[in-house]
Amino acid sequence: MHNIYVQARRDPTKAWMKLPFIATDDAIFTKLERWPLEWHAPDMAGMERAAAQQMNKDIKLCIMQLVEKRCQEKATTEAAAQ
Repeated sequence: MHNIYVQARRDPTKAWMKLPFIATDDAIFTKLERWPLEWHAPDMAGMERAAAQQMNKDIKLCIMQLVEKRCQEKATTEAAAQ
């Protein structure tokens, strides 16, 4: 299994996306070797760390939103009970 990082041109976040693939022949590698250096992804390990950090931030945000929603529901239920 191999990975290629691509960046969508019109993506406002300019995020690199990891595209896994299984190579059946070497054609893709010869094509990638011809790419200009500025097209190559910078540091793969760094990009994976950044992606993991972004996922952790997203998870924390989701949890915080759930906690806030539960608190609001609890306050609404208590107000209705009074």
